[in-house]
Amino acid sequence: MRSVKISDYQFIYECYQDWPPGNLGPVTLDIAILWTRRWMNRDDEKVLVLDIDGPVGFIKWRQKWLIAKVDNIVVHPSHRGKGYATRMMKELHSKLASEGVIVAEFDAIPGPIADMVLRGRFKKMDEKIGETGLPVVVGAVTWDMEI
Repeated sequence: MRSVKISDYQFIYECYQDWPPGNLGPVTLDIAILWTRRWMNRDDEKVLVLDIDGPVGFIKWRQKWLIAKVDNIVVHPSHRGKGYATRMMKELHSKLASEGVIVAEFDAIPGPIADMVLRGRFKKMDEKIGETGLPVVVGAVTWDMEI
């Protein structure tokens, strides 16, 4: 995985086109450009892009000492179902564990990741209604879990 770069803005825009709109409305090209610039220049939000002959997905998280919060694992619609989300989570898990992070929490909207939490692959922390009005499962990965 690699750091995000400005040329990723179009890819990031495309990744969100079938996601439910958040409280800011749908992700536009201008928003994707702003996010890309922000992720390149801030330390409080970290983003890594999975690049396999071009970008296929990205993972965004925030970290405070020994705890991380994974905000998004996004795979481009044309690359879904190939195990890339799991690969990104495994790579981030390894990176965070090597830095001493003991737990990484995440919110999962309905779909494959939420199903994995409900089946017990990840630790289930909570269930709630997210900002989009969709049900959200809060999951966690600890440093000693195998993904």
